[in-house]
Amino acid sequence: MSLRHIRGTSIVVLPSGQQLDFMEDSLPMTEPNFQSLIRLLENGAKVEAIEEEDAEITVRVVAGIDLTPHPPELLLLKTTLKRSVEVENFLNSPLAAAAILRPVKRGIILVDIMDYSKGDTVMQAAFLSIFQLAIKEQLRLQRTFAKDEFVDQIVPTGDGCYIVFHESVNDRFFRVVFGLLSSMNVVQNRILKAIGRDHKSGKRVDLRVGCEIGETDFFFDISGNRNCFGPGMNEAARILSCGEAAIQKRFPDHPTGGSIFLGANVHPQARALHQWLTSIQPGTRLRPLGNLKDKHHSSRNVWWMTGVSKFISPNLFSFQELLSRLEANS
Repeated sequence: MSLRHIRGTSIVVLPSGQQLDFMEDSLPMTEPNFQSLIRLLENGAKVEAIEEEDAEITVRVVAGIDLTPHPPELLLLKTTLKRSVEVENFLNSPLAAAAILRPVKRGIILVDIMDYSKGDTVMQAAFLSIFQLAIKEQLRLQRTFAKDEFVDQIVPTGDGCYIVFHESVNDRFFRVVFGLLSSMNVVQNRILKAIGRDHKSGKRVDLRVGCEIGETDFFFDISGNRNCFGPGMNEAARILSCGEAAIQKRFPDHPTGGSIFLGANVHPQARALHQWLTSIQPGTRLRPLGNLKDKHHSSRNVWWMTGVSKFISPNLFSFQELLSRLEANS
């Protein structure tokens, strides 16, 4: 075995030729490395690196982790394969392409439906019906303007979802938050108006939102569906939970519906939009909550935005940008 150190974790490279007998009882020690590699990737393992030489291709797979040592040891299986048409075809396949580890910093929005867990099954179904319609309508609208695909992945959480954006819109994805708040209001007003109820006042299903830019990657989950993981998603969740806990402690009588909590990487976007918002809607506020600690004792600066009009929905691209994009595609 060889050891090296990356990002505070020891890397243990298992020697070439070691078989993957830890996968299942049905995977024999005598199974060829190539078939073992396919099985491992089919089970969701990620490829850390591929090294090509004249007659051989070496694939390093993230096989597991040993948490006992300090720091923990990340186990990489180094498998050397003889170059062949079959091997090269596999390495060019969608399965292999999806397995390669490609962490990228992307904009992330975690949307949480307020009071969802307080309802019974029928009430939760009603909440989800409104929420999913609002999300789809807003993203459909933004796609009309953006033309390109700007959302990489939507990950349902049960009481909301993560929206993971393409890295090309890291400098502007925060604008979509206002559209989501607007869509929730518009959808509910439309439903109430259709049945003759007062749609201009009264209580609404509200959202809370956590935003950050952080590292993410993709994998095929246990159901065989493309999914997303990475510390960026964890950070968006911590920003939301830490921000809400701080508000409940400092302002116990302040409703948190419509609250937007954001991290340091998103704050510049929020600050610029806040200046625009206050010029057309007094009462919009962007306040620092300070350096907040989570249950793991890690900390981060969090800001809190409130008072955003539920009818304001800035587009992902400005009018000038839309014109230039249309000209480029004509």
